[in-house]
Amino acid sequence: MTVTHILSMAYNAPYISIMELAEFGSMHMTTAFNFSKRLKQKGYLRIIEKKVKRKNTCIELTKRGEELLLEILKNFKPHENKFFLGALSTKDLYGKLPNFTELITLTRNIYDENLIALMDNYLSMIERNLIEEDRMLKKKIDEVVKQ
Repeated sequence: MTVTHILSMAYNAPYISIMELAEFGSMHMTTAFNFSKRLKQKGYLRIIEKKVKRKNTCIELTKRGEELLLEILKNFKPHENKFFLGALSTKDLYGKLPNFTELITLTRNIYDENLIALMDNYLSMIERNLIEEDRMLKKKIDEVVKQ
């Protein structure tokens, strides 16, 4: 589980429990908690006890964590990404990169269905909340409605 995964899950699902984080990230609960604790110490997450989540410990993204996630997304270089590089072998074989549906199918065979649903929701949130300007991702500014 990478920093990006944890931050994006916290961005997508406010108050995601450590148990859900472990399940979606295919890791042990202790690993999810310890990793979250380190991100809290750096100011990227808050760790909260939520009674709504059956007294589970939950994480919440801080403003600093949101800024870090945005910075990670801005600096993403697909040609340095292992998943993208793995897809290049498909391009060599078939003459094209796999389409989105093919990538989702491949990913669903590797990861849990719940993680895929969470990531689908996360991508939708990115589309709603971020805008590309001058080849950079920026947070959309809500338009003030004049009365």
